Amino acid sequence: MNFKQPNPMTFFATRSDIYPVLKSAESKLSVEYVECGLFVDDSVTRLPSLSGLQSLGVSNTGDPNTDATYMVVPSGAKVAIRTVPQRRGGVKFALDQLMNPGSVVLRLGGEVRGSRSILAGSLASVHTDAGARKVSSVFAEVLAGSFTKVKAFWLGEEAFARWKDGWRLCFKATETTEFDLSV
Repeated sequence: MNFKQPNPMTFFATRSDIYPVLKSAESKLSVEYVECGLFVDDSVTRLPSLSGLQSLGVSNTGDPNTDATYMVVPSGAKVAIRTVPQRRGGVKFALDQLMNPGSVVLRLGGEVRGSRSILAGSLASVHTDAGARKVSSVFAEVLAGSFTKVKAFWLGEEAFARWKDGWRLCFKATETTEFDLSV
C-alpha cells in the first residue's frame, strides 16, 4: 500500500484499537518513545514500546494539552534537550521536536475517564527529513489499514462502534459538543 500521510493524522481509538497499531508499527521500525513536555530536570526516559502502558487508550484529563504526548525517535538516537529560562528565575528543560530531526509526535488520546467520550489522538511531525517521513508513513499505513476514515478522521473499530452508540468523539472533553465529530 502506498499511503501518503496527511499532516497531522487525527484518529479516535480505544485501547483495543491502538494496541495492534503500535505492535505492528513497532515490528517494522526500530524506535523508542520519549515523553514530550517542559520538565524541571533534564533526564530523558526512553520507552521501548507504548503498548505496555497502563494508561494506553485512556485520557486521564480529557485535555490533549495535559495528557502525555510522545516523541517517536529512532532507537538509540541522541535526544536533544533545550534549556528554557523562566521569567521568575531558574530554567526548565524542553523535550520536543525543535532540535530533534527525524522525530514524530504521537498523541494517543483515548477514552476519557468518567465519561462516554473518546479524545482524539494524532500523529504529526514538524520535520520533513527521511527519518520522520519513514516513521510517519509506517504508523500512518498501519493505522489507515485497520481504521475507518470518517470525514478527515480515522476511527478504530471499537471507537467507531461507541460513536454509533452515542459516545462523543471530541478534541477536548470540556468543550461543547458542537466541536465533536458528528454523524
